[in-house]
Amino acid sequence: MATLETLMTPSNLKSNILDSAFGQKPHQVYAVYDDLMDEFIIKLTQPETLVAEFPVSDTMSLLVEPTTLEVVGFQLGEFIDRYLPEFHRLNEVWDERHLAKHFARYQAGQYNPKNAPTQPIKESFYFFNSEKFDRVLATA
Repeated sequence: MATLETLMTPSNLKSNILDSAFGQKPHQVYAVYDDLMDEFIIKLTQPETLVAEFPVSDTMSLLVEPTTLEVVGFQLGEFIDRYLPEFHRLNEVWDERHLAKHFARYQAGQYNPKNAPTQPIKESFYFFNSEKFDRVLATA
């Protein structure tokens, strides 16, 4: 019987794209919500870019380009059940604007640092930063 080789480990993942994702350069960000799986996915690369899932908890995975091992996004499982209730205003907007239906297909958003708040508010779409990913990876 062949032995399995671990290809992705926390120590060989790269975060160059993620580290510069919310810097000074405007760029596209892609998001989709899968209501059957209750998963919300954010990618910093084109939606059709092949990625591998690197689980860091029961409900969160990093999305990794398999050839470069660059982290290019994240996937939140149990999004409606677990994550959305923690962000009360986003939860209200999610229901009011029927965002589950809106995000049924990948939506492109433009990240523009000139329009971004200087300090992200507690309940914002910027609730994940590279420091949080570093902490998650350190405990994986």
